[in-house]
Amino acid sequence: LTTTQTVSYHSFIINICRSIGPAVAGFIMAAYSAQMAFALQALCYLISILFCLPLKFKVNKQPKAETEMNIKIVVDYFKENNVGARIFITSLLIMATGFSYTTLLPVLTDKTFPDQVQIFGTAMTCCAIGGIIATIILPNILDKISMVKMYYMSSALFGISLLGTISSNTFLLFLSIFFIGLFSQWARTTNRIYFQHRVESEHRGKVLSVVMMDRGMIPLGAMLMSFSAELLGIIETFIAMGVSTIVIALLFGLLSRQRKDGGNVI
Repeated sequence: LTTTQTVSYHSFIINICRSIGPAVAGFIMAAYSAQMAFALQALCYLISILFCLPLKFKVNKQPKAETEMNIKIVVDYFKENNVGARIFITSLLIMATGFSYTTLLPVLTDKTFPDQVQIFGTAMTCCAIGGIIATIILPNILDKISMVKMYYMSSALFGISLLGTISSNTFLLFLSIFFIGLFSQWARTTNRIYFQHRVESEHRGKVLSVVMMDRGMIPLGAMLMSFSAELLGIIETFIAMGVSTIVIALLFGLLSRQRKDGGNVI
């Protein structure tokens, strides 16, 4: 498998689990109890660990002096690769503004569709379906569109989809959530694929360990957006999330078009 296919298939598996797992947990809680659901979840983690034990990886031991230079290697990479640095900064910001939607979506659906709990469950299923489709077709799309262009375009479309969630029409809501799953998965997967391709194999783990820290911005964004929802209202907060995501994606996308790295193939 190519790196693009591998990353896409990994995301595909995650989205399949996102759509099946909550449903299975719901049946277990309905038939037994929440404690049973958590116990079975812990058992699944244990089984996963057991499956990982036979795996073997070649480990190249680094001298102590070289290990201490790891941070410098990451800093130097971003200094030399302006495109990668802008993608990383964009990802940090968008994770805080846009990707915190999962935390606030129950509040939004309760506001727009009061006493209709099934709306949220159906919406999350639509989101997972969008993510699954995204990972299936992304490798073919990246053969025709550059990774950088794809990342910024999908990020902007993700922001536009966030604006559609404020609709009081169930069909439009589900359609918007579907596109949120599709475009957010495109953006996130393209981000990972870009760094997998653009970083030398000996430094790839060091750089990716920093790049994947962007997920840590989601809890921070959720906290900030929750304060915003209390002060402004949940609908106004989703509008702000969508607009800010669009602005960030377009702004950094334009910067990438105007300033091309010398010797970097985008």
